[in-house]
Amino acid sequence: MHESMHRLPHVWCLGCPRTRRKEPAMNSTTRVGVMLAMLAGAGGCTTDMGEMRPTAELVPETIAPAPMDAIAATTVTLEQPLHFVGPGETDVLVPAGQYQVQQGEASQLKLIGKEQPKPVLLAAIALSHDENIDVPTARIVAGEEDTQRVFLLTPGGTGLAAVGSESGLGGRGIASMIGGIKTLNAPAPIQQIYYPPGGWIKASNGTIPKEAFPAGRNNFGSVYICRGSLPSTPGSLWVGGIWPLSKGCRTVNGPIANYEVLAPFWGYATNGSIPPGAMGVGSGAGGQLIFYTCRAYYDGGWLAGKISTQSSGCEIGWKGRAVVVQGYDVLLKSFVTPKSSSGNGQTLSSETIQSAMPLGKPGPDSRTGAPCITNLNGARWPGRLSVADQGCAIAYGTIQANQREFDTLQGFWRGGVDARSLVAGKKADDPRPQLYACMRVSAGSNETAVGYFGGPFQTCEFIYPDGKTGRDRLDQVKILGDWYQDLVPNWDPKVK
Repeated sequence: MHESMHRLPHVWCLGCPRTRRKEPAMNSTTRVGVMLAMLAGAGGCTTDMGEMRPTAELVPETIAPAPMDAIAATTVTLEQPLHFVGPGETDVLVPAGQYQVQQGEASQLKLIGKEQPKPVLLAAIALSHDENIDVPTARIVAGEEDTQRVFLLTPGGTGLAAVGSESGLGGRGIASMIGGIKTLNAPAPIQQIYYPPGGWIKASNGTIPKEAFPAGRNNFGSVYICRGSLPSTPGSLWVGGIWPLSKGCRTVNGPIANYEVLAPFWGYATNGSIPPGAMGVGSGAGGQLIFYTCRAYYDGGWLAGKISTQSSGCEIGWKGRAVVVQGYDVLLKSFVTPKSSSGNGQTLSSETIQSAMPLGKPGPDSRTGAPCITNLNGARWPGRLSVADQGCAIAYGTIQANQREFDTLQGFWRGGVDARSLVAGKKADDPRPQLYACMRVSAGSNETAVGYFGGPFQTCEFIYPDGKTGRDRLDQVKILGDWYQDLVPNWDPKVK
């Protein structure tokens, strides 16, 4: 699932006219970006900071943001064909692809596709929102079961929303728009339309979603965790690996053409708020302030940065400056963790880049990359990998700082099986149906094989790129952990 989220950023720079600076919120709570309401009738220089020792507090300055690209702000991508309700409650099948979202007549959304001969009209409901936007903004957000919600938000707090589904059942009627929601700053759960992007992402025919994180590498490139079903074993959900040229999800039970690939969860937030379940990856000097990894849209693409309770948005190092973007995603606790808890054990290389958890969204240019963490002046700072800057680029006061040594985020692999282990699949008609994602690295070649742990033998069953399968005891393999269940228990109904 992809979202096209665009925000007018606040920018910090050196040498800009000083303006009145808004003090950062110290105890922000996450606000849900959109509240459904039934309306009646419907570039500077870059600095290597390895030796820098600041002697005074660095105070950022603000400048007026540039106008946002109106076309980019209203563009979304459908990853698979979806059924929507059209005018007169007709069924409308919208092909996968990129669309510009516009308001049609009355309560209708208009999807304009590059490959479509004419616009597609969808029935929509009116909504109110509390987003701080200056241009119409479109988003697509995953919902319950197989539904996807398309939103068109307009300045002033109004907008329209339509619901689609792969089956054609989830989008029928207004009721499907409103269930299961919670506002994150409310004293008790009420309602929520934002389902964090991540988890199991559907794909087919060898496609690897860009949100997925690698479990390791083999001779063909990075290996990712996938799962799917086979007609020969109804009711079972098998776990395996996918890699470049694998042509699908490869499991010991057979190849699977239509499958899901695992990706970490992100939570949307604005104006310095931090969503529940955010994963702390760094800290300020003395460990008092926790830093979180964030990503935000700026200058034509997505960039990774940091956020804390003292931030007014996602702080990014970009083109020599520190940039603050007030609409962003924050990495949640799920299936990844820093490779090191405190050190800078990596330098830039093709292997480092390919083994790191990716940003999951396209950046402005080749200087952008995966999230990273680096040590500087007694603090541990989240940032982004940058080939052009030869390391981890961070927002440091008013400038971008580059560190040649850094850490990256990788899979949360652990020894043994316990309540914190990810249940990734299931074996039908077995007294112990749970299948856990497991990983084995060959001692001689460092080649990674992915599979499942469980079944009647309680072993890890995995497959290599040449089609050979293997089996190992629990003490010879690693099991993937799952922190997300602490935030959303039983988040994956397919394994129940």
